[in-house]
Amino acid sequence: MNKIIDVHIHADFSNNLMIKGSKESGISYSDAELAKTLKSNNIKHAILVQIYGASYDGTPVPTFNPIKELKNTPVNCSILVAVNPLIKQDISAYENLAKSRKIQGFKIYLGYYHFYPYDNVYKPFYELAEKYNLIVMFHTGDNYSSKAKVKYAHPLNVDEVAVDYPKARFIIAHLGEPWVYDAAEVVYKNSNVYADVSGLVTGDLKKITNFNPRKFKEALEYSGYDRILYGSDWPLAPMDKYIKFIKTLIPKKEQDKVFYENAKKLFGIKD
Repeated sequence: MNKIIDVHIHADFSNNLMIKGSKESGISYSDAELAKTLKSNNIKHAILVQIYGASYDGTPVPTFNPIKELKNTPVNCSILVAVNPLIKQDISAYENLAKSRKIQGFKIYLGYYHFYPYDNVYKPFYELAEKYNLIVMFHTGDNYSSKAKVKYAHPLNVDEVAVDYPKARFIIAHLGEPWVYDAAEVVYKNSNVYADVSGLVTGDLKKITNFNPRKFKEALEYSGYDRILYGSDWPLAPMDKYIKFIKTLIPKKEQDKVFYENAKKLFGIKD
């Protein structure tokens, strides 16, 4: 099996949303299971994406410690820490994490929070991204909550910040599904924008048998494969099955880029 970098894994084992999703996928959601899964699928590096840290009305809820969660993981990991626009941000705390390289960037949950990516509330994080060579990942497309508003999660909105912050690097998560053609255009146009292919199908993946991959293949062909990244969105899908599924969407000659080389370059990962 070829080496893989997975850029979209959730390791908040107390988060109710992930616990619910893991049950739908038939996955035992734990640090031990994650370690086993990474090893068995030859994942050489994992990007752990922190879950948002407060409810939609701003009421604080427990957040996981992304550093602590690494203790039983047998491969190298990097962290994208969540941004919550509903609470007052201590930017100096984020800057300290950036300086110490304890994080490699941020995850912004468009749609779950009712702010466009170009809202001023996110501006300090883009400035940090430019200053410290960090990555900003956006949730885009469909949302896993009835309280979300999908208009904020349209991938075309990412073009605004990509142009305004050319030294920052951005990832459109989930290829903007269902707006995959729009996501492909934003990637094609902007050299500082990438997209991951996580979460295109979730659950136990039985519905893949009735799945039409045409639009994904067309969108990926349009964007090109130089800035497309593999991500599983684990535990929302079994990783072994999801890897096989994504391979059906990517031409064989481009698979090394998507599964390994692009992420290695973007995140500065050493072999």
